[in-house]
Amino acid sequence: MAPEPGAIEPEPPEAPGADGHDPARRRFFRSFGRQAFDTAAQVVGITGAVSKATTQVAVNVAGILADPDGTAERLSAEPDEPEAAAAPAGASGPPVSHRSPYRLAGDTLHLLDQRSLPGRLEEQVCRRGSDVAFYARVGAVAGGALLGQLAAYGLALTAREVVPRSHPARLAEWGRVLRTLRGMRSESRMLEVALARMDALHASYGPDADPDRIARDLRAEADRIAMESQLDHATIARTIAARLPCPDERPLGVLVHGAPGTSTAGMVGGALNALALVAQEGRPMQVWLTEGGPALPGPRLAAWELGNHGIEPVIVPDAAVGSLLDTQPVDIVLLGAERISVDGEVANVVGSRVVAELAAAARRGPVPVWVAAPAEAIDPATAETPIVVGELRPAREILTYRTGWKPDRPAAYIPVLDIVPADRVALVVTEIGVTEPGPGTLAPVLAARLARRPAPPAPWQPAPGEPEPAGEPEREPAAEPGAPA
Repeated sequence: MAPEPGAIEPEPPEAPGADGHDPARRRFFRSFGRQAFDTAAQVVGITGAVSKATTQVAVNVAGILADPDGTAERLSAEPDEPEAAAAPAGASGPPVSHRSPYRLAGDTLHLLDQRSLPGRLEEQVCRRGSDVAFYARVGAVAGGALLGQLAAYGLALTAREVVPRSHPARLAEWGRVLRTLRGMRSESRMLEVALARMDALHASYGPDADPDRIARDLRAEADRIAMESQLDHATIARTIAARLPCPDERPLGVLVHGAPGTSTAGMVGGALNALALVAQEGRPMQVWLTEGGPALPGPRLAAWELGNHGIEPVIVPDAAVGSLLDTQPVDIVLLGAERISVDGEVANVVGSRVVAELAAAARRGPVPVWVAAPAEAIDPATAETPIVVGELRPAREILTYRTGWKPDRPAAYIPVLDIVPADRVALVVTEIGVTEPGPGTLAPVLAARLARRPAPPAPWQPAPGEPEPAGEPEREPAAEPGAPA
């Protein structure tokens, strides 16, 4: 029987390589990336594609996502990796190779710790939603699209964990974890959307609903959120790759700020994977990567990802971006986005505003700025209220991590995001298409995206005359992983 369109046929397992990494797992990720691009380019209705692909393509294949009916387990029977695959202290060697920022093994979520990359592959284990929030707050994972997927799975794990409890106790724990996840990155629109979807589904069940069924349905919804994100980013990558210019006498010049790839978006990233597609086509290209702030996402994450595709980027200190744009042939600046206004104003990793302003004022001529993000990053509330950002990172990220200096009373100003004005953005690239910013121009893009998804379920309401179930006080939260006892 011929496979469904877009389905990925698993390859036979191989013995682990000399470096301890499974070559079959590596091949799966490469195959998934290529086929996801092709599949997304042909998808007309994403809801139908997701309903098929969730169990046939990305759900627990090679141990990444969950699979309620066991389809993926039968397709790819790989042993679980250890909870942490860290190199011994003081170990040296080439950067590790890995293609997924998270995976699920049963009711355990394994996160690839971004703090240890690229020199060491280390995973952190989450068994409930509050674990996910903890690791986001300490910087182990970052990126709105990725956090949305992780938060959805965190809530699904919470629903499974509380199955034995009473209905009031389940409601209390759900509310506590939901608030914790909302607080881990309040300025990410994609996180906000994922939590709203999970909460709407949870609210549609009454007190007599089977908690096992609730947990299964929430896990399936988390799978849908993850798969939709992969297809969205695959489409974005294809769109960018097709529109990038082709200079006649020199390589294409691209400047990337931040790390808009798989590390921060999931199994398929947008802007960086567009460059991977260009490289696969054999087109000459010169990529420059900024440092991107105290955590150095450019040299640590973006360069590592591009290196896995055979691309050798050049790292540029943030302070040298103006000089680069003045003297080097840069054709395009690529940015991601955590939130986008309906007019095209963009909130992205700090430093994006400076890069965009320098691109507009470059002595060689203005360099267009393209923003790559799923349409769900567009915030409809910005039709009335502008984007506001203000979240700060801990002082230690620059005073200790970057300098080794440990003052008695450290002080530093480290914003997470800043805002790029709409008039500094040439194009916004989403899975819906390419849009030039302007008054209200992004609102139809969001509407088109939402039209592809079924309406959210109606919240449960008691029958007329039936009292609502009584609640119970919330328990004190359990200690977070890694926190002192």
